[in-house]
Amino acid sequence: MGSATRIDISAIPHALTKFESGVRSFSKLVFCGPANSEYADVGLNLEADGLAARPANVCKTATGNSQPGSQQTGKTAAAPEPVMDFRHVSVRAFFHLRGPQVRDVWLEDGTFGDIQINRLNPDRTTVRSVSLTRATVKSRLILTNFVVQDLLAPQLRVEGAAELRHLSAKGIMDLQNGRFGSLKIVDLNPPSDRATALFDGAAYQYVNFTPDDAAEHFKTLFAWPPKVRYSASVYKGLQAFLQSEGYSQEATRMAYLENEEDAKRLSGFRWCWSLRVAGERAGHASRPPAR
Repeated sequence: MGSATRIDISAIPHALTKFESGVRSFSKLVFCGPANSEYADVGLNLEADGLAARPANVCKTATGNSQPGSQQTGKTAAAPEPVMDFRHVSVRAFFHLRGPQVRDVWLEDGTFGDIQINRLNPDRTTVRSVSLTRATVKSRLILTNFVVQDLLAPQLRVEGAAELRHLSAKGIMDLQNGRFGSLKIVDLNPPSDRATALFDGAAYQYVNFTPDDAAEHFKTLFAWPPKVRYSASVYKGLQAFLQSEGYSQEATRMAYLENEEDAKRLSGFRWCWSLRVAGERAGHASRPPAR
């Protein structure tokens, strides 16, 4: 398709729509206004190739005229940021977003067969947020090739394989209490502030950080815990995985690294406490005796 199809859905409320069968395919479609499919029930597949969501008042027809409901001033006015809203959606087979130009993608509380989200914002601008909070994926999840400010997926459940590849999260990366059959984390760059990189309580049967972790002696795996917020569960999860795979020496090393970080943290606490005690003593000594 040479040019994008433009449809103004800015006046459509929450789409309580049920599609019982067939592939719902949107190729190079531009939604003028928020693309809101909240609570939709799609019988088979939902695919979006080259989809874009733009505010209604910046969408133009081929002749340059504004679409209905847009500003007629000749100037582009401020408008809400484009959002792909698929909260509470049920897609029983395959949900695929490839190449959309958006600011936010919300899949919260949805149920999906497979999810693949690839190349958000091909111009490499940062996506504001991608949320899979409390979503359930029955088979496979693939997130790849985009930069996002906030990647929000606490309590995400993937019953099959999850792949997070070639991603960067700049502000928040929240994978707390996720449940995964297998988890592949390859070239995932969490926020530089580890306090906002959350992996606490994540559980998995299998995890890898490179195409062949053993070949590189688990170097990338061992580098993962210091990149995320400290939690004993992060270390213990990796230790249990290594032990289950027969890498006893590596499991022992992971336990050692946890103890080492614990010691550093306790040392820091003791140092802060000693300063506080010393300050209190100094203040007490400088007070005149009570009469």
